[in-house]
Amino acid sequence: MKACKMVPMGFTTATEIHSRRSELVHISTGSTGLDTILGGGIETGAITELFGKLDWPGRRMQADG
Repeated sequence: MKACKMVPMGFTTATEIHSRRSELVHISTGSTGLDTILGGGIETGAITELFGKLDWPGRRMQADG
């Protein structure tokens, strides 16, 4: 079965996308610095992956808020 038959295809205007994105919420990580880097926290409706050296920079991430 072709993918185009399985997935509803269509055109979405930038206005519609903007409207949907304005409804998203950011959830705080508990770290002000990380929230700033992420643009306000972890965004709902998306997959957010964080990676890096386990114990960088010499200590585990701690909530500072």
